[in-house]
This record gives sequence, structure tokens and C-alpha cells, in this order.
Amino acid sequence: MKNLSLQFLQEELKRVSDWIKLSDQKTAFLAVYYSAVAGFAVSQKEEAISKFLSSEGWVLNLLYIDLLLIILTFSFGMYFLFSSIFPRLNNSFTDESLFYFGTISKMKFVDFIKKLGTLSAIESKKQLVEQIYTNSLIADRKMKRVGACIRCLFVLIFLVMIFILM
Repeated sequence: MKNLSLQFLQEELKRVSDWIKLSDQKTAFLAVYYSAVAGFAVSQKEEAISKFLSSEGWVLNLLYIDLLLIILTFSFGMYFLFSSIFPRLNNSFTDESLFYFGTISKMKFVDFIKKLGTLSAIESKKQLVEQIYTNSLIADRKMKRVGACIRCLFVLIFLVMIFILM
């Protein structure tokens, strides 16, 4: 850690924070698609009811199974969407970080200025590395949830298409 400059660590923290922003942008984009699928499903309610009323036998069973899978996939997708929006945000390594907003917000302004003034270069590097690591964990968790949400969306669209074609 001796050879790492503060500027390098600050740039690395910015880069990792940008991954978090990218994840949030993808989440917003996905929310629009989930809303569109939900809106489409609501608009097709009458046709779906008539399909159920006019079908019988194994076709009716397939419709029920497809509808159940649509509801489950939509629910899982929404779970991943919301868990991506509201990740667990904490720095579990220290309660003294001057680079983590959660810790800073718990301090009085005067105490924050005082601690910032006494922060050594070595301690700054250590706290920046901790924050880079913490933000990397957050970014990884969010991106995994976004990926699962995307997979659920594709399955959901496929299941809705099957339902329409039945």
C-alpha cells in the first residue's frame, strides 16, 4: 500500500462508484420494461379471462401453469429489481471511516472537520482502500441482482408470448 498514491486510490473509488451508478441506471431501465409487461398484462385481462373460460382439458391446465409461471417470474424479477435498488449499505470494517457517508452523517460537523484535519496520509490510504472494497461489494451485489432481473424479464416475456399464442 506504500506505493499507491492518494490520487490513484481516489480515482479507483470514483471508478467503483461509477459501477454503482451504472447498476442504478440499468435498474431504472428494467423498471420501465417490467411496468410495460405489467401494463400489457392488465390490458389483456378480458382476453385472458375468455381464454380460461373457453379452454378445457390439458389446454386449460397449460394456461394455469403458464399463468402461475408468469406470476412467479414477475415476482422474482420484482424482488431482484427492488433488492438492486435497496442494497445493504454499510461499512462493516470500521465505524471511523471519513470516506463513508454513513459514518460521516453520524458525526457532528465540528468533529468531522477535526478528524479530517488529523488524518494522516497512511490512514487516508487505508480508509480509501476500505471504501473501495466496500463499494466493490455493493457494486457486485447490485450487478448480480440486475443480471438476475434481466434473466427473469426474458423468461417473463417468453412466458407471456406463450400465453398469448395459446
